[in-house]
Amino acid sequence: MRKGLNELAGLPASPRRQQQELGLRVALASALAATKGYSATDVTETIVRAQTLAEQIDQPERLVPLVYGQWAIHFIRAEHKLALSLAEQLEKIGETRNDVAVQLQGRRAQGVTRCYLGEFVVARTLLEQCHGLGEPAHRAIGAGLSSDPYAMMLAQLGVTLAHLGYIDQGRGRLNAAISEARRLRQALTLPNVLYRGTWIESIIRSAKIQQYADEGLALSIEQGFPLFLGWAIAARGWVL
Repeated sequence: MRKGLNELAGLPASPRRQQQELGLRVALASALAATKGYSATDVTETIVRAQTLAEQIDQPERLVPLVYGQWAIHFIRAEHKLALSLAEQLEKIGETRNDVAVQLQGRRAQGVTRCYLGEFVVARTLLEQCHGLGEPAHRAIGAGLSSDPYAMMLAQLGVTLAHLGYIDQGRGRLNAAISEARRLRQALTLPNVLYRGTWIESIIRSAKIQQYADEGLALSIEQGFPLFLGWAIAARGWVL
């Protein structure tokens, strides 16, 4: 993708060149997020440049994954209030465009953020409204820059339920998320879901945390995912 951007830099300025650059930068942002982590400067710069291009050539439909990408950046940096405002913005974009998939993705992002803010009751309500993400037409909206949105919704709902004391229900949602992640065989999704597994098991001090941590560690080393590698190592340390 970077080779493609280098080639484009030598071409005369035109709307066509801008459109090609936009496509390459959106795809590059996904690769960088996976291999460097969302908080990396390269990811931020790529997403900001892509958003500028989308606005210049008037392609509002391309803004959705970019706003989502910004949410992920601030979320990973633990800038949760800012992340929440971007998640709310995403849902409003969906409402304006009458796009159910975008609305659901914005609502899911709000639920995840609320969970990290410790607002578990609100998080549960938001996440339970997102089961529509399981529909093929809806789940594709978030997969370009992240993990599968439906599997992640189930996993985060599992965490939220566990925090509220509903351990069996939480594990049930987690097991469904793991099954979905294995079925999809999407590289980013399974280690992300397994991290939520270590989270749930840590709440009840279960030794099963090591099973999830070990698998997540192996996947992260195999795929070169630094963010999930760090999470898996931390989970193993918790077990020790």
